[in-house]
Amino acid sequence: MKTCFPARKANGEQYATLDEMMQPLCQEPHGSWLAGTNNMWHGGIHITRKSAPGSVLTNETADTAVPLQFMAGGEVVAWRINRDYLTGKYINNPLQYSGTFVLVKSTCTPDPGKKDNSLDFYALYIGLAPLSAFPEHRLYQVTEKGDRLSQREYTGKEKDGDKAPVANNKLKTGDRVIVLREITFRLKGRAQTFGLARMLNGKSEITGVAFWVSLDPQYMTPAGKQRAHLPAWMQQAVTQGVFDTVVKPVTKMEVAAGDAVGYLAEDIAPDGTGGVEKSAFAHIEVLSTDSRMIDFLSNKAQVKSGLKYVHIHPESAIYSRSGDTFTRTRGQVKQDIHKIMPQDKCRPFTDSSGKRWFDIGDGAWLSEEDVDADIGQYDLMDLGFSTFEELPISDMTKSLHGGWIKDGFTRIAEWVRPERGIREKRVSDYYKALLRKMDNDNSGDLSGDELRHAVNYEELDVRDIVARMVVRHDSEWFGGSSHHRWRAFLTQLDPLCVSYVRKWFDDMEWMSQVEGFSSGEPVWHMHPVVFLSALKDTACDCELKYADKFKVTRYGTHYGPIYSGTISLDKYPRWEELLKSGEITENEKDILIAMSQNEGNMDAIQSYDSEVITAGAMQKTVKDGAGLEGKGELSAQIAAFRDAHSDLYIAHAVNCGWTVEGRGTSSIVYYSDTELTGGKKITATELKYLIRNGCSETTFRKIIYNKPLAALVKLISLPEYLDLQLIDFVKRLHYAENGSVGNGLKIKDYAKSNFGRALVLDESVNRPANVTADFKKAIKNFHSHNPSINPDPKMWGAQHERNESLLLDEYRLTRRMTDSTKRYNQLKAKL
Repeated sequence: MKTCFPARKANGEQYATLDEMMQPLCQEPHGSWLAGTNNMWHGGIHITRKSAPGSVLTNETADTAVPLQFMAGGEVVAWRINRDYLTGKYINNPLQYSGTFVLVKSTCTPDPGKKDNSLDFYALYIGLAPLSAFPEHRLYQVTEKGDRLSQREYTGKEKDGDKAPVANNKLKTGDRVIVLREITFRLKGRAQTFGLARMLNGKSEITGVAFWVSLDPQYMTPAGKQRAHLPAWMQQAVTQGVFDTVVKPVTKMEVAAGDAVGYLAEDIAPDGTGGVEKSAFAHIEVLSTDSRMIDFLSNKAQVKSGLKYVHIHPESAIYSRSGDTFTRTRGQVKQDIHKIMPQDKCRPFTDSSGKRWFDIGDGAWLSEEDVDADIGQYDLMDLGFSTFEELPISDMTKSLHGGWIKDGFTRIAEWVRPERGIREKRVSDYYKALLRKMDNDNSGDLSGDELRHAVNYEELDVRDIVARMVVRHDSEWFGGSSHHRWRAFLTQLDPLCVSYVRKWFDDMEWMSQVEGFSSGEPVWHMHPVVFLSALKDTACDCELKYADKFKVTRYGTHYGPIYSGTISLDKYPRWEELLKSGEITENEKDILIAMSQNEGNMDAIQSYDSEVITAGAMQKTVKDGAGLEGKGELSAQIAAFRDAHSDLYIAHAVNCGWTVEGRGTSSIVYYSDTELTGGKKITATELKYLIRNGCSETTFRKIIYNKPLAALVKLISLPEYLDLQLIDFVKRLHYAENGSVGNGLKIKDYAKSNFGRALVLDESVNRPANVTADFKKAIKNFHSHNPSINPDPKMWGAQHERNESLLLDEYRLTRRMTDSTKRYNQLKAKL
C-alpha cells in the first residue's frame, strides 16, 4: 500500500529512507516506543522539532511551515478539534496542552485476490495544534486584467523599499492565493504594495513555494479570509461546528498518504522539579483491533507480491569474486545481529553450477547456504516482526513489569548471539540477568529506569528488534482519570499536579467514545514508522517492464535509444477528473486531442540528438550545454512532480536512481546506480554517454537494454505525471495565446476558435520562440491582402469567424516549424 513518513525535513523534503527517518526519531527527548520517560507503557512515538523541525506554525513561520502528513490513506472515523489550547496552573506557572486529534482507519490488502488476508488498522495523530494556532490571512484572486501577473522570487532577505524581485513565473486569471504579509517594493519608478503569497489548490490548501506578487487592485481582488495551512480534513471538520469534544464525520471523509495532518502543539507541562517544561510535539500511534493480526504477520495466505529480502546468517563466511569464481576469505559477517537486506540490492548472481551468490557490499559475497533468500515483503515474521500479548492491567505504574516485556527480553536475548564476541555476550548476558530476576519473582528489584533503558537499548540493533514488536496492550487513551489503572500513579504524583493531571487525562481521553474501541479491551500497537514502512509498496517494476523496449535509432551520425510509447493524448485516461477539477475546459480537451496526431506519445522518451534526454508529449528536454548542465524543461517538470507527489517521486525516481535538485529553471536532474555509475551522481554529458552506451552503427534498429531510461518511462507514465503533462500543455497554450502582437492586442484576441488556438499551441510546442513573431507577420500579411477589414479584431463582431479563417490561412504560411502545412491540414480536418 501507499505509505509515507509522518514528518519531513526543515525544508519540506521527505526523509528518503527508513534509516534516515529513524535517526532523528531515536534522538527524540521523550515519547519513545513502548517505554516513556515516565517509566510506563507508551504505545506510540513522539514527534518533536528533532524529527519535524519545520512543523511548528506561527505568524513568523507561515511562509515556511511544513505540516505533519498522514502515513497511510484511509477514512477519517473520529476527531476532536480544540478551539484553543487547554490550560492549567502549577505553582503559578501557566500550563497548556492540546487534545486535538484525528483517527484514520486504513486497510492493507497485499493481494487483491486474497481479501481475507487484509488487515484493518488505525493511525492516531493526537496533541496537534488547536484551531487558534492557524493564523487568519487575506485571500486574493487574479482578475481578468491580472492574467499573466508575475510571481516574483522570494528569498527571505527582501526589505521594505527594495526594488521588486525578479519575476520567475506567471499567474493566470482565477488563480487564488493567500497573502501572509505585505511589503512595499519599487517597480517602474514607483512604490507598490506586494504580498508574500502561496498558491491554494483545489482543496483550498496551501501548496507550492512562497513568492511575492503585486496587490494592485487592477490585478488582484480580495476573496475573503482563511486560516493559513488549515489541512483539508480540518477545514471539513470545522464546517460541522463542534469543538472540544470527540466528533464523528457526518459524511464520508477520506485522506491520502502525504496529505497534511496538522502541526505540533506547543505544550507546557510540570517538569517534576517545581518548574515547567516547554515542548512542541505530537503523539502518533498505529493501532489495530483486527483478529487477523497473527495470520497477517505470518503471511498465512502466502502472498508472493512485493519486494524480496535476504536474511544473512550470523557468522557467514565472506567470499571474493572474480568472474564466475568465488574464493573464501578469512572474513566473516560480524557487525550485524541478523541483517536483512533487500534482495535486489544484493545483486543475486548464479554461477555456472547453478549456485546463487549475494553481494552485501564492498566486494563481499555470501553463498546461498549462508542466507535465507526470497523472503517476501509480507513474510513479516521472517522479517523480524513478532507478537506479544498482555492481559488487562490494574496498575499502569507496573506496565513495564508485565509478561509482554519478559517475552520481549527473551526474544532479544535469543537474537543477540553470545558466541559471536565480547560485546554480544555482554548484551545477551544483560538481558538474561533481567529475565532471571523476573523468573524468580524479583521483578520488583528492577527499577522503571532500568526497564525503560532495556527497552530502548541503543547497541547491536536492539532498537530495531524492539521496533518490530507488535504488542497487544491496554491503551493510555481509554477511561480517563477515573479508571482504576491510574489510581496508583495519581497517588504518587506531586499533590500540586494532581488536579491538572486528572484534567489532562479526561481532556485527552477518546477511546470510550469511538466505535471499535469503546469496550476498553487491549488493542494491538505497532511502531508507526517501522510497521508502515514494511507495508509500503516500494517495488518498482520499471526495469522489468521497459528496459528491453528501446531501439537504437539515428540522427545524422549520432546513435541513441528511443521508445515511442503507447499513451497518446487522445488515449489519456483521466480527462473527466481534470474537467471536474476545473484545471482544463472542454474546448482545451478538444484542442489537445486534435493535436495528438501531431505530437509524440505522453510516455515517449529518446536520446539521439543534441539533447541529453527528450521525453513526453511536449518533447521536454534535459540539456548539457555550457551553463545548462542537467537543466531543461524536463528537469523542471520532474521537480514540479517531486513537489506535488513526493511519495511517488521517491518510489519511482529516487528508488530507481533518478533525483532532481532545485526548482524551475534551476532544476538539475541526476542519475546514480551502484553498478552503472559506481554510486556516483552524474548528469549532462556524462549521463548522455551512459544512456547511449551500446548504440552504434552495428546495433542500429536493434533492441537495446536501457535501465536508466526504463525508470523514466515508468515515471512519466504514472497517472499523476500524465496529469502534469496535460496541465503543462494547457499552461503552454495560455502562455502562447497571451503573446503581445502590438497595439495592446494579444494573439487570443484574433485566434478564438479551437482551430486557431490549436495552431498557436502546435507551433509553441515545436518552435516556442517563433510564435509571436510568426503570428505578427501573419497579421501584417492578412491586412495587406484585406485592407478594408478593421485592424482591431475586437471590432469584427459577427465577421470574426470569417476573418479569423483568412488570418489562419496566412499563419499557415508564416509558421516556421517542422511540417507546418501538413500539421495545419491535420488539425483543420479535426477542428
